[in-house]
Amino acid sequence: MSRNKIPINPRFISYICGCIFLPMLFVGLMSLRAILKDRELAREIADWPSTKGTIVTSTYSTRSHRSSSDRTYSLDVQYTFEVNGQPYRGTKLFPGDAALTYRRVRQAEKALRAYPEGKTVTVYYDPKAPERAGLLRKPEVAATFGLAIGALFGLMGLCGTVFAVWLFRYSAKKVPNA
Repeated sequence: MSRNKIPINPRFISYICGCIFLPMLFVGLMSLRAILKDRELAREIADWPSTKGTIVTSTYSTRSHRSSSDRTYSLDVQYTFEVNGQPYRGTKLFPGDAALTYRRVRQAEKALRAYPEGKTVTVYYDPKAPERAGLLRKPEVAATFGLAIGALFGLMGLCGTVFAVWLFRYSAKKVPNA
C-alpha cells in the first residue's frame, strides 16, 4: 500500500513560524528595553543623594494568574522620609520598573525581613524630584534575571523570525504561485 503524501508548502510553514516567533521577538524587545532602562536608571541613581527614612508598612500581596493556578508574591513596602523639611512617602524599593516578585511565599517573607516596620533605612532620592525615590541603588538580581530570560526569549524569536523570512523568500523562488 502506498500512502498519498500531502506536500507541505514552505510558505505555510513560514507563516506558522512567523505567528509563533514574532510575538516572542516582541516580548524580547520589550524585555531588552526594560533592562536598558533599569541600567540607565541605576547609573543615574548612583549620583543621587540619600537621607534617612522609616519603614511604615511592610507586607506582600498575592497575585493569581488567570491562565494557571500559579501565584506570585510582590513586596509592598512603604516608607517616609524628608528632604529639606518636606515630608515624602515612598513605595518603591528600586525607582525603576523592576518589581520584586517571588514565586514562593517563603521567598517573599524572607525578603520582607529586611524591611520591618519602624526600621530606619537609607532612602535614595532624585534631587530634582524627591518623590522619585527608592531603597536600593540597583534592581534586585531576581528582577534582572527575569528580564534577562525575556531577552533570551526575544533572541529565540529573532532567530525564528529570520528563519521564517528566509523560508518565505526561499519558497517564493522554488514554489510557483497557484
